[in-house]
Amino acid sequence: MTMDPDTWPECIRALPRDRRGYPIPYVVLVDAGGVADFVVNDAAKTLQVALERLCAICGEGLPEHPWFGGGPGNALLNGDVAVYIDGPMHRECLHFALRVCPHLAGKLLKPVALKAITDRLDRQGIRTVDNTVIPGTPPVFVAVQAWAYSFEPRSFDHQIYAVRKPFRKTEYWTHGAMLPRDEGERLAKRWARELKAKL
Repeated sequence: MTMDPDTWPECIRALPRDRRGYPIPYVVLVDAGGVADFVVNDAAKTLQVALERLCAICGEGLPEHPWFGGGPGNALLNGDVAVYIDGPMHRECLHFALRVCPHLAGKLLKPVALKAITDRLDRQGIRTVDNTVIPGTPPVFVAVQAWAYSFEPRSFDHQIYAVRKPFRKTEYWTHGAMLPRDEGERLAKRWARELKAKL
């Protein structure tokens, strides 16, 4: 995905942009100085997304069957449901994120850079909470379309989404590209087995 806005989905083009021209997802925290911190979500907006059935990326209303994205552990390790921290999305918004987001495209922010962000927010009195369950980047991400889902507010800045299985549709992604289903499913199941053995 290029940084040419003409190639972006319409709902992404409507988002505000940072100084580099990158679109700022709806739930991303913009600090007191107007800086968008792409690794930190705005707690009020994440709760609004859950309560009003909005897309976590573009902030617009969702279709009947929205999409969720995460690692194989989210999709495969929780029995009859898949469990997510990030909110539901339009398919085109999730695809955009899977192509350009450094974490989802397999290019994690270095710990020292992440610490600099959280330190700056702390100085502004903004508390940050790391709800990431598993550190690091899995070899494949799983995008699922939900027949039905529910959410449970654990706290003001922490919601859990439960997506009922079976999924309506499933896609597998790595390094910003969609994988053939068989290859993606094999990678996802192997990683989930290895993760389960460690837990």
